[in-house]
Amino acid sequence: MAQRISSMQESVYANQAIAKLMSIPNGSFCCEKVVCSEMGSRLFLAMSAVNPNAVAKCLRFILREKDTEWIKNNIKDGVRRNIVYTLNKLCFAQESYDDAIIVLAKLADAENEHWANNSINEFRQLFHVYLAGTEVDLSRRLKTIKELKDNGYVLLASDALDSAFKNLHFNRMCGAEKFGWRHREEYHPQTKEIIEYWDGCLELLISWYDRSEVSISRI
Repeated sequence: MAQRISSMQESVYANQAIAKLMSIPNGSFCCEKVVCSEMGSRLFLAMSAVNPNAVAKCLRFILREKDTEWIKNNIKDGVRRNIVYTLNKLCFAQESYDDAIIVLAKLADAENEHWANNSINEFRQLFHVYLAGTEVDLSRRLKTIKELKDNGYVLLASDALDSAFKNLHFNRMCGAEKFGWRHREEYHPQTKEIIEYWDGCLELLISWYDRSEVSISRI
């Protein structure tokens, strides 16, 4: 069933049905019990290929007030894998990126896995200049780093800056770009954009260091 749903992105009816299921606050899927179940998390993944915006907003609403311990204890094993795969896809799509990156940050802040593609490593990859796994441009990702720090994710903001300055040996796993039968294209920045991105990151780093908000040793 999940595979069939994921191939329905061209269906107006499917988009409307998923929007209704994910509607905040009373949609049938707008419920932590669904997110934390094996089948529910698989369906979130399938539906993320059809209506990424609705799925991202629903996930952000459900997890908005959940603390680190709750996430570690309730989103784990197969469920966590499904949710991380879902967030990879949602962060790829421009329309769902802003909500999805905040949810991915919450999972990364509560990391309990050691896989190479766990939430913290998937989070870091999104700030690479190449093969980042997103349609979102570099200026929008720079804005994300500022917002993460302003919302208390200081260590994750430091990790994002570290990843932004990476300039060699880029690679990523394929899959997040697949939305049913449609394959989206990740963002390919021009040299001028990369320089502006790095300049912006450096300005952030200096300003935070001057205020002793980020340790220079982390970068």
